[in-house]
Amino acid sequence: MNLDAWLPSAYQAHGFLRRHFSSACASPDGKLLLTGSNDGMIQIWNADTFQKSNQEFRLDGAIVKLAWQPKGDVVAVLCQIGTLRLWRYGSNFKTSIALPVSARMEIGFAPQGGLAFSPDGTRLIVGAMGPTVSLIGVGRGTRIGTGFHQGATRADAIAFTPDGRKVVVATRESTARSYDAETAKPLNAPFQTHGSSSCVAISPDGSKFATGHDGDNSFQVWDLQTGLPVGPRISECGGIDAIQFTSDGGAVLAGGNTPTTRYWDWRTGKPVGSPFPNQTQALATLPGNRLLLYSHEGLGIWGLPDHGCKWTSAPLPRSPGSVAFRPDGAEMAVNVRAFRSTEDPTQARFIHRFRLNDVAGILPPIPTEESAWVRGLKYGRGDEKLYGIVGTGVSVWSVASGKQLARLTDGRFKTGEFYRLALSDDNRYVAVTGISDATPTIA
Repeated sequence: MNLDAWLPSAYQAHGFLRRHFSSACASPDGKLLLTGSNDGMIQIWNADTFQKSNQEFRLDGAIVKLAWQPKGDVVAVLCQIGTLRLWRYGSNFKTSIALPVSARMEIGFAPQGGLAFSPDGTRLIVGAMGPTVSLIGVGRGTRIGTGFHQGATRADAIAFTPDGRKVVVATRESTARSYDAETAKPLNAPFQTHGSSSCVAISPDGSKFATGHDGDNSFQVWDLQTGLPVGPRISECGGIDAIQFTSDGGAVLAGGNTPTTRYWDWRTGKPVGSPFPNQTQALATLPGNRLLLYSHEGLGIWGLPDHGCKWTSAPLPRSPGSVAFRPDGAEMAVNVRAFRSTEDPTQARFIHRFRLNDVAGILPPIPTEESAWVRGLKYGRGDEKLYGIVGTGVSVWSVASGKQLARLTDGRFKTGEFYRLALSDDNRYVAVTGISDATPTIA
């Protein structure tokens, strides 16, 4: 984890629009913002300068949801009165695509509603009041089949999996279900969630989904195959209206009706970094490492840390002690502390290793020659070796084989117990310091 990336100053405010909007979305290239209002007005803004374009138009009824086609120029507009319109962005933003009869489809009363394009932009799912989530073919603007039958009330939380093969619908009746995106057939019995679902997100690998609940201020990550909860239920984040996984799937960004929009490690339930000072009804990641946060108070664009956050999670037998990163960032080594009588001392006889770009990347551990805590772990630069202090000496291990290559003792060091280790850039010198001798020793 990049420790500097989540300091409060790391979130750079690119701009704000302090106006009352009922919905907002961004173009796929992140250059334009589209906003809708309760009076039916749709306006276009420059995402860099926040200047309003002269291109605007008004529809009948409040704008509930806006969605922009991925890698395309079609915009879907869902109105509260229950109409759906598809528009193709043009010079005046009023060029309608060819819909049968008209550019207006009756979907059903939508006090909030859900709206999502498939990843390839060819299909659109629409949730409103009633037992059915509609599936729309974008090319012709017509319904495909009879839709997804989800329950008696409305479905605001709907999403495609990243491969576009499944649709997940989380309802206001405390259930969630996945469907085949082509046939609309259910793939499982309804899963029981913790409450009325206001939003849903799918993990990048399509194996998990998260539901946000605006009734009890919580969200939960679930296994998409079994419907079982994965990780703790997180309930300290305000009423949840918007939720999204990070690109590596290791964290969830959740926000709602309180200014506590923030990232969470869904495996541990712990917050990561500082919260954004925004209420959030919708959010989206934009190109250029930017984040769009929208609420009824307005919308803002934030610059995220350049390096973001890489997540690796694996169980350790005891509390971690010394930690080291390989210079190329591909691997991490951890030695556990085992110095209390209640702990298993044999666990400290290994250096545990993890592959950082793979959550399941547990590498073979390296055995050490003693049960003492290995301090001052360091990877060598380019020599595939690992260095660490064991007792009053320094041991050197091969990263490839895990075998000990050298043990620097026998008069090379002054007596005492060492705690810190430094390695020269060319790996020729090692320096150690301890608590019983104020003089650094170099070997």
